[in-house]
Amino acid sequence: MSDIDILNIVYLDIIKYTFEIEKILLERCEKAKKGVEYLDYNIHNTPFECILRLREHGKITNINVYSKYFGYNILFDYVCFPEKFDYNNFDVERLYTWLQIEPYKSIAKEKATGIMKQKFKNAIRVGTREEVRAIYYKHFYDEDNSK
Repeated sequence: MSDIDILNIVYLDIIKYTFEIEKILLERCEKAKKGVEYLDYNIHNTPFECILRLREHGKITNINVYSKYFGYNILFDYVCFPEKFDYNNFDVERLYTWLQIEPYKSIAKEKATGIMKQKFKNAIRVGTREEVRAIYYKHFYDEDNSK
């Protein structure tokens, strides 16, 4: 069974996320960690993608079992461990959509408002897409101009 198969059958509630599924994913993470680059956002068809998607959709409630893989991939780190994530590594162009989802929005604002403001301002200054601007104005602009 591939990682995508696991993702699909657990996501669709064909089977429940169990200790056995967790064990399979942990074994696959051990094998996959050698081939995953930290700043590579293309982690499709890896156990890291499977775990982050199951986490995103509430299928994995105890993510701590995967904490030993924190630091192997930026997208995995951000989605699975937003409270530990170093927001200096936040890529506005790639991750901005996550700021529309709780708990990512509130954690980013609580942990790294200053960093996030600067990253969005820099993206706007050099020219970014309208969606990125909208996130900035929705979540950070009011705080800048409330004085």
